Formats: sequence, structure tokens, C-alpha cells
Amino acid sequence: AQQKFEMLLRSAQVRSASSAGLCMGAHAGATAEEVEGLLLASGAQLLVPELLHPALLTEDMVLQLDMAAASIAEPAERAELCGRELRSDVAAFKAANVGACLEDFLTWRTRLLGLSVEPFPWEWLEDMWEAVPAKSAAEQSSRLFEPEREAEMALHYLENIEGTHLLLQVFRSRLSAALE
Repeated sequence: AQQKFEMLLRSAQVRSASSAGLCMGAHAGATAEEVEGLLLASGAQLLVPELLHPALLTEDMVLQLDMAAASIAEPAERAELCGRELRSDVAAFKAANVGACLEDFLTWRTRLLGLSVEPFPWEWLEDMWEAVPAKSAAEQSSRLFEPEREAEMALHYLENIEGTHLLLQVFRSRLSAALE
């Protein structure tokens, strides 16, 4: 329940920021910045793009995603299940680094962001790289984190738990916040 409260809080923060016209991305409001010592295969300086804020997942959401992935036998179909954020990152990377190749993106993603691409089959990555057009985070129409939807899901969960359990969770959350 604490994660649901945190999801609700984060949803409200993102919603408030978007109402005020602020960006809540990973590099909010930043333009592409150079990374010292990291060059593209072409020899040009690698630029770090502004990214969309990633989707937030609670433990139960991770379990649901894992169960869905386990039920899919085809690796490319499993990759599609989790590929939305990767597509968004590719589009932003391509927009900031015109002429970059897939290897440049993978180097940036693993070395700078510390994110693995192991769950994604190589052929799927190549096809996705070719298919995704270059678009900065500001130009991308879909969001990875949808605050209204996530808030509704968190509220639905909280509405359906037992009152005593809810009070205990509220107490734990408030105590944790007070101790921090």
C-alpha cells in the first residue's frame, strides 16, 4: 500500500508540473549535452538527449509484467511487451545524435544509463532501430508515465483493501516520512 501512496503522490506531482507547463523528464528542460570522452562511431561527440520520464512500477505491477512475459514463448513478442520505453529513448537519441548507429545507442544506454539490453533479441533491436523515427522527448506524443491512469489504479487498489490494513499502511507511511 505504501508504494500505491507513493504512486499517487508522484502522479499528482507530474500532473501539477504538466499543468504549470513544466517538464518532468529524466533531464527535465535540458537540451542535449555532450559527454566527455564518449564518441559516436562516426567520430562525432555523443550528445545526451532529454528523455521522457519512465513508467513507474509497483511490486504488483512488476509481478504482472513478469507473468505476462513468462507466458510468451517468442523472444521478439516478449521484447514488444517491454519495448515502449526503449523506443522512446531511441527516438530521442536519434534526434540528438543525427547519424548515430545502433551500436552508439547501445553503448550510451549501457555505459551511461547503466541499463541492460539483454532481454531484447539482437534482430528485434535492429528492426526497432530502423523503424523508430528521430523525435526529441518534447515532440513525442505519447508519455511513458500516465499520471491520471496510474493515480486511478492506485486509488482503485486503496479502495479495495481492508480498512485496518489501510490504516496500518497510512501509519507506516507517515512514520517513515517523519523519520526521514
